[in-house]
Amino acid sequence: MKKPKVLALVSNGVEEMELVITVDLLRRAGIDVDIVSIQDQIVECSRNVKIVTDKTLELENLDEFIKEYDALFIPGGSNNAQNLKNHEPTKIIIEHFMNSNKIVSAICAGPTVINKHYKLNNYKATCYPTLKEEIPNFEERSVVEDRNLITSQGPATTFEFALKLIEKLKNKETRETVSKATLFEEYFKISKV
Repeated sequence: MKKPKVLALVSNGVEEMELVITVDLLRRAGIDVDIVSIQDQIVECSRNVKIVTDKTLELENLDEFIKEYDALFIPGGSNNAQNLKNHEPTKIIIEHFMNSNKIVSAICAGPTVINKHYKLNNYKATCYPTLKEEIPNFEERSVVEDRNLITSQGPATTFEFALKLIEKLKNKETRETVSKATLFEEYFKISKV
């Protein structure tokens, strides 16, 4: 069986906790993740941590490139969100995943990027609470799943968000295995999302 593959789309100003924790947990679950920058291969995160991405986005073969992925992940960070909102190829990427009914996941300011490029009028979603006016059907919950869309609120909800994504891409057993191995299940009550 083919391993699920996730495209993590980033730029300078990305929130490092949301990016690294999510990618780490997905990889622990046996899910392939490519961190792809729309800018340079080294991105400077919101708290000045520098991350070397796996790839930079190549626009020549964009349609073919995005077809190899099963899910899209957009982490937060206000500058990252602004960069992605102003990046026309991000619109093409989001439309591809939403229209193909592939999994689209975003956290913190990330859901506002999705709503900018693909109106979420018919989806329930959440985001960083101060940005809730940008989400049409905002829900005050740590993680919200509505069909192929998974959204979350911020750094503190990253573990729960990533575990929900693991469950969606693999299964509950894998989610539980990763949750136990990282001691998340032992120390934090997992809410039902």
